[in-house]
Amino acid sequence: MTTRRTTRFAVLGLAALSLLSCAKPPGDGKIVLRIATWAGAGEGNDFDKLVEQIYKDFEKQNPDIQLVVENMPGDYVSKVMLSHIAGVVPDVTVLDASSSALFVKNGVLEDLTPFIRNDPRFHESDFYENTLQAGTYNGHLYSIPVDFTPMVMYYNKDLFDRAGVPYPRNGWTYQQFHDTCAALAKKGQKAFVMSTWMPGWVMWLWNNGGAVLDPTGTRASGTLDSPQNATTVEFLKELVDQGYAPKLSEVAATGVDPFANGDVAMAVSGHWSIIGYKSAKKIDWRHLGIVSMPTELPSPATVYYESGLGIGHGCKHPEAAWKFIKHFTSYQNQMRYNSSGIAVCARKDVATERAKDPIERDFLNLIPGARPPTGTQVEGYAFVEQQGEKMMESVLNGRRKPADALREMAQRVDREFSK
Repeated sequence: MTTRRTTRFAVLGLAALSLLSCAKPPGDGKIVLRIATWAGAGEGNDFDKLVEQIYKDFEKQNPDIQLVVENMPGDYVSKVMLSHIAGVVPDVTVLDASSSALFVKNGVLEDLTPFIRNDPRFHESDFYENTLQAGTYNGHLYSIPVDFTPMVMYYNKDLFDRAGVPYPRNGWTYQQFHDTCAALAKKGQKAFVMSTWMPGWVMWLWNNGGAVLDPTGTRASGTLDSPQNATTVEFLKELVDQGYAPKLSEVAATGVDPFANGDVAMAVSGHWSIIGYKSAKKIDWRHLGIVSMPTELPSPATVYYESGLGIGHGCKHPEAAWKFIKHFTSYQNQMRYNSSGIAVCARKDVATERAKDPIERDFLNLIPGARPPTGTQVEGYAFVEQQGEKMMESVLNGRRKPADALREMAQRVDREFSK
């Protein structure tokens, strides 16, 4: 699969050269470090200014190094792959854990293990162990985690109070979740909003003992289309059929997030949503609760999404790149960076300090059950997630029965993986 994908990206190699020709030229004989991010040009907001200041501080402390930030909004993964094919991969790459398998297996990133081994001032133990796993292959570490978020169930305490329904608690079961939905609906309250976005629902399969791919990560048939998964997807569909969750068409018609708009009582999302909830006019973010996903397992499972920093293959100044990574992931700078509230810091000391806030503390409690996304290990998993969204949309709109939709999706995944 690696060869096929590399060839596909190579066709567009010249485009990468054109893209990167916009980079700021080096000046004054300084070492130039190119930093690739998936962000746009920036809006000049507080977060942009905060990140820019961290960059400026690094240059001030290291006057022989100049940072050149290369923003690659849009299809970031393809653009980084194109730069690799063209031999101009950035020196430091912001890495989405979901794409790390693609980068590592195609040789985009350098192995950071030697840097860590030879740097007594860097300690892997400063970071949550499961966040390090997202960048680890065959015992070698390819990215240093910056921040992450486990997917959680948000609930609106005001809507629960109004309906006289008790708040959910960690470890609740599918039946208890269903009973909660029914109790809310009995009071005329929409309970839950279903998303077709696969990272937002795959945990339902896991928590009912299901999976997407077989243990080798190479085949979906026989696993994704299991009777167990069909039961889980049927369970989710019934939330819509029974009126506990709005129909997809109803959500689309309003054009707003039903949870942020105060229309539904529960929603699954990550830490990043807090920023939007804080600015939402129809809910009070201080009255939101965080609880684990319902589960039929001894302990709840969820997925965490993570960003990290890696050094590009062939970097001419790897020691300078390593110095930048240490600067950005230091306690001091991560305290500043995470003040934005966008995610949970991968550093245990920073995350613990921020856990004085009750919501932050609730997020930390869910970390032990958080798994890295499958894309950290399976190169072609982005295709699976694309198909997952289509499958769930067809089920929730009533066009396909869960068992049929899962079987057809599994067959499409297997055909793609066999190419």
